[in-house]
Amino acid sequence: MSGDAGQLVAGHYRLAESIGTGGMGVVWRARDEALGLDVAVKEIIFPIRIPEDERQRACARGVQDARAAAQLGHPGITNVHGGVEHDGRAWIVMDLFRGASLADLIDANGPLQPHRAAQIGLRVLEALSAAHAAGIVHRDVKPANVLVSGRRVVLTDFGAAAIQDTPALTRSGTLTGTPAYLSPEQARRMHVGPESDLWSLGATLYAAVEGRPPYQGQDFPAVLSALLTSDPPVPRRAGPLTPILAGLMRRDATQRLTAEEAMSLLSAVAAPAPGAPSAAEPTVARRATPSQPGLPGGRRPGEPNDGSGSRRRADGQPKRMPRRMVVPVVAGGVLLLVALGVSVAIALASRHHYVARSVTSETSSPLPVRSPVSSGPAYDPARHNCAAAPHTCGYPDATNTGVPPGVTLRSVPGQASRGPGWRYSHGNVEVYGKGAVFGGYSVHGYVEVTGDDAVIKDDAISNFGNATTGDGVNLVGNPSNVTIEDINISSPHGTKGFMGVYAGIKDINGEAMGTKVLYNNIADASTGVQIYIGLIEGNYIHDVAGASPESHLNGTTSNGSTVPLAIEHNTVFNPNSQTDAISLFEDFGVEANVLITGNLVAGGGYTIYGGQNAGGPRAYNIRITDNRFSTIYYAQSGFFGYIAAFDPTAPGNVWSGNIWDTTGATADP
Repeated sequence: MSGDAGQLVAGHYRLAESIGTGGMGVVWRARDEALGLDVAVKEIIFPIRIPEDERQRACARGVQDARAAAQLGHPGITNVHGGVEHDGRAWIVMDLFRGASLADLIDANGPLQPHRAAQIGLRVLEALSAAHAAGIVHRDVKPANVLVSGRRVVLTDFGAAAIQDTPALTRSGTLTGTPAYLSPEQARRMHVGPESDLWSLGATLYAAVEGRPPYQGQDFPAVLSALLTSDPPVPRRAGPLTPILAGLMRRDATQRLTAEEAMSLLSAVAAPAPGAPSAAEPTVARRATPSQPGLPGGRRPGEPNDGSGSRRRADGQPKRMPRRMVVPVVAGGVLLLVALGVSVAIALASRHHYVARSVTSETSSPLPVRSPVSSGPAYDPARHNCAAAPHTCGYPDATNTGVPPGVTLRSVPGQASRGPGWRYSHGNVEVYGKGAVFGGYSVHGYVEVTGDDAVIKDDAISNFGNATTGDGVNLVGNPSNVTIEDINISSPHGTKGFMGVYAGIKDINGEAMGTKVLYNNIADASTGVQIYIGLIEGNYIHDVAGASPESHLNGTTSNGSTVPLAIEHNTVFNPNSQTDAISLFEDFGVEANVLITGNLVAGGGYTIYGGQNAGGPRAYNIRITDNRFSTIYYAQSGFFGYIAAFDPTAPGNVWSGNIWDTTGATADP
């Protein structure tokens, strides 16, 4: 229950009026009756009921982080007085800012001129850089949290990260914040660092010059789906900011502009052209603005704000959400380099995923350049009919997954038996160190991962057996932010005689957060990938091993999770009639918040099993889009059919853009 105007909080703070709302609370203008000062007070409200001990710890950490940011003494960070408890709720007390939020400015005057947006962006970036240097990540950068008064710019609402990481929120899959400004890794609940704030800064500046956020939709799931499946539409009004926005909003966090690069580029744009208006925004009715002064909903697009105070009309053009805009963004960036006089393209291209593939291990030779997997699924009969050559059919296949060509592997234990954070023990490899890298090895046995932030990369794993000893890679004890990339997993016996790998990659406990399974070649496994949370992208899962008749094993499987899972742009070929290509089940609870997009799939039993168990709870937010159904094994794509257990009428469920591989015809649910 929220507070009321006139209420006295903790014997000191008299609430006057609500001046901002957000996903984690309400901000009030209040009077400190002991000191006779006006302050802003943020009332923390959790979106779900959580245990009392978790609530208290989260609020205490939120106040601590907000205070830590304020103690940096940076002029661009809101000063925090402290935190209090009242009526079983936590309240954060901070300075009252006399000005307007960037969201207010956009709403009142329409889009800003690029140079003015760059000026504001510079001040925000300076505040973020100071916080990042102290180990503080904001995690909720958006126009509503950027406060502006003339030339002064303040970033507010530090401390949200600690509150958002409350275990109950994490377990429930609850996403907080404004989805249009979340980074992709935040939306997938992966590791969040300074790079995530840089994405959100890019999205904020995009909204500043375009008058609308980069991602829009009718509801939260629609915006989240657009964020996870498409690049931002090319901005039309950003001018010299265009390549900077593209650099800040690269989907791969490691490929984004650094803060130093962005600082230099924004400085070049921030200098106003001759005759340009001043930095003042005189047309917004000023009222005291707190730490979170957000306005709900999207912003109205209009012509760029020239500082005159007049509101321009929107141009009336329909809003579009292009699926893939990589080439136009890069091309626009190149065209703008002359005006900027800086090498944006060089800074971006040098960190492309398929160019920089380094491994911090004993691998001595540099990794070769790999050709990217092709995008789709727009039908092209010359390359999209995979029946003739399934191993080289233009999606993830044998040519662009697994250990890169030219990498020399060292055998375990013959040539190495231990390294930083890993060891060989009793026939298997244990990766236990935080941030440990196990890369460049061949292993006969399984790899067990218990360390957070571990990387398993460029390895060849050969194994076979049962659920206890026969897997490829196991995550044990819910390690967080594990990356498994460019590895080969297979059985020395192939798929014959039930002697395959039991599970290629498996989350044993089912709650490992932020797992990334990327560009692996997995063969001869009864289940290719069994994870419940995170990202499965660019993998080739094929020649699925036979299983006993009572089994129902799959190319990929998830079972009873509501924390977001994305299954993107994989090839999954499963010939066994009792198994599926991609399966969602509800044996352990409701299945929800899953994105299955851009995959090439051929089924065993069913091609995609959509999560709705008979008589079970209603699966929701299951989005199955832009997949290609192959008939390589069965005319109907799966022995029993290409889709089952999917309810297109359930809340948030979407089926769209799916086609048949051989003809390009629409595949209906």
